[in-house]
Amino acid sequence: MIRDMEKIGSSRKSFSLMRRPPRLYRSRKRGVNVQVEVFEPYEENLPLEAGYYSFVLDQLGKFRVKRGNYSSHASFVFGQDIGAAGQFRINRAGNVAEVYCRSIDYWLNSQKPESPTVEFVIDSFRNHHALEVSRHAVFHFKNEKYGTFQLSIERLPVLDLNLNLSLLESEGQGLQTGLQFTSAQKSSFLTYQPESPVRLYGMHLDQMTIDLETELDVKLEITEPKPHFVPDHGPLEMIV
Repeated sequence: MIRDMEKIGSSRKSFSLMRRPPRLYRSRKRGVNVQVEVFEPYEENLPLEAGYYSFVLDQLGKFRVKRGNYSSHASFVFGQDIGAAGQFRINRAGNVAEVYCRSIDYWLNSQKPESPTVEFVIDSFRNHHALEVSRHAVFHFKNEKYGTFQLSIERLPVLDLNLNLSLLESEGQGLQTGLQFTSAQKSSFLTYQPESPVRLYGMHLDQMTIDLETELDVKLEITEPKPHFVPDHGPLEMIV
């Protein structure tokens, strides 16, 4: 379904694709009394800072995100059932680099590459308006107690994990070499002096301002607004 979001005050709207999780997982912890708000940052809060974030996809498929590596995902949604949980990493380019779908509060270990939950997690990251997923991103899933597998954003197996991690590390740094200047150009830059202006313009006296706070014997009286310089009222008066 399409969700419409509006920032009150500036009437700025954005749209994102949201879907409900195909399967819900029940928490093994109860009695938590903390809840994380829905993750909906606007343009002035983007891009996200580089580092690790913990996330939960709740019953409606909405992201709940908290900066840092937090293991207690149940507290994000007040102990309710969820569609997925884990951590993700933002690289220096501001893109989602790695996603780990794991949680000690929820049993998320029985996953397969063709699992509906795996498709749901990858699509949720790819379609969220505030998350820019790198084309080299790696999604980590657990298929048994100690087994893991990695998928790309296209849900294809990652054949060379080290290569992807290396590309993610250098993403956005710009590996191309800039133009090379000659010795004559460098000397010209070092000896350059800007020309003096043809004419200098002074400030008109009527543009000068007076700091009234420094005049201790001047008092201003605030009254109803009057028209400026009309025969009936004259100019506004300053009472001394």
